[in-house]
Amino acid sequence: MNQALHGSQEYFGWYQYQFGRYVFVQQYVAKLVMTAIEFPPMQKGAGFNLDAVKEKIADATKAQQ
Repeated sequence: MNQALHGSQEYFGWYQYQFGRYVFVQQYVAKLVMTAIEFPPMQKGAGFNLDAVKEKIADATKAQQ
């Protein structure tokens, strides 16, 4: 089977067919972003790093001593 003819090229056909849906997604995301202006976040976003974990461990250790 010729993969260039029947394989990866099929993606381009699918992409052409589905591309119009992205317009609706962009419009929905634009509305969602505007709500962040009207209703800003009330708390700091979660950060997942080891520095915050180390700081909590150090605070807990100081509190125990």
